[in-house]
Amino acid sequence: MKLFAAFITTLFLAGCSSAQSASDEPVTMADIKSLIGTPTAQSIESCKVLPVGKKACGGPEGYVVYSSETVTDERALLEAIHRYNEK
Repeated sequence: MKLFAAFITTLFLAGCSSAQSASDEPVTMADIKSLIGTPTAQSIESCKVLPVGKKACGGPEGYVVYSSETVTDERALLEAIHRYNEK
């Protein structure tokens, strides 16, 4: 029974490590821009601005503008920007 539990635990941990490696791929600015697409909005409330990158002296390298009306997966965009900012 202990051997079976160890086997199951090993399989579980192997699955977790492969899932993490997929999310560890570097995100480029081109990836972020492809998620944004061409921002268009009917109202100013749909326009969003997010900081991207980090300067050595502090602060962001720049900003990206996107529209919540045209971005299909805002959560994926926020995650991509977060991963870009972490590198």
